[in-house]
Amino acid sequence: MLPHLKKSGSTIIAIDGPAHGLSSGKEFSIPNYAEYINIAVTKFEPKYLIGHSIGGKACLYYQSLYQNSGIKKIVILGSPSDFKIILQNYINLLSLNSKISKELENHYLNHFKLKIDEFSSQLFASKLNTKGLIAHDYDDSVVSFEEAKKIARSWKNADFIETKGLGHSMHDDELYQKIVDFIKD
Repeated sequence: MLPHLKKSGSTIIAIDGPAHGLSSGKEFSIPNYAEYINIAVTKFEPKYLIGHSIGGKACLYYQSLYQNSGIKKIVILGSPSDFKIILQNYINLLSLNSKISKELENHYLNHFKLKIDEFSSQLFASKLNTKGLIAHDYDDSVVSFEEAKKIARSWKNADFIETKGLGHSMHDDELYQKIVDFIKD
């Protein structure tokens, strides 16, 4: 996507979420990610946020929490809605028992003051007046297409692009051009 954004003349500030990718840290969480987004937004004052997957969820959480009027548009790609589904997939992947599952839920409640059921992009999006673009692939095997539909139903000021055959990565020149057009419009 970066070459397409560069052609638009945009200045690009990329964040590698805490304890994610090449960043240091031991714990990755969306609330921590939103804090990093806030630091970048405060310093660089962007008008647009673009997030893929969990980064998209972090963008929605950030904007619902801070209600930054300087953010004019948000683009999310392949982003999950319900944290409970992400947590359950993690529990299933690692074959964790119900006691550990409950402890993970308690960690979010105690550490972030968030109930798992309330930690939903659908809920975050319902609080936004910011214009949005949601793109999700029907064949995404990482984040269910239904998750994007939940977000789209609650985000009143967002357009929804359904793709097919791109999977979770969402790499596609045509889609990137639509994102650039959305930002420039």
